[in-house]
Amino acid sequence: MADVIVDGIASGAPGPGQRLVETDLAQQLQVSRVPLRESMKMLEAQGILESAPHRGSHVADFDDAKIDHICEARVALEKIALRDAMNVYRQGTGARG
Repeated sequence: MADVIVDGIASGAPGPGQRLVETDLAQQLQVSRVPLRESMKMLEAQGILESAPHRGSHVADFDDAKIDHICEARVALEKIALRDAMNVYRQGTGARG
């Protein structure tokens, strides 16, 4: 779900500074608000979204340095996910053989 939000941001809709309304976004993506909220928290941790109490979440403004930082964070997360997936795969194939 986070990838869908990132793809939308990359295409320019929503743009930098634009507020994301959870209820509207959940309806557009046809998902419940709980997984959407978790995806938005993850994107906030990556610097893609910014949020403030009583102000909601907004798309972060991006410069080249921020884009590089986000890419580095996403690559690190993908490496961790791949490592974990490979461990699960190895455990699954070892049990069969």
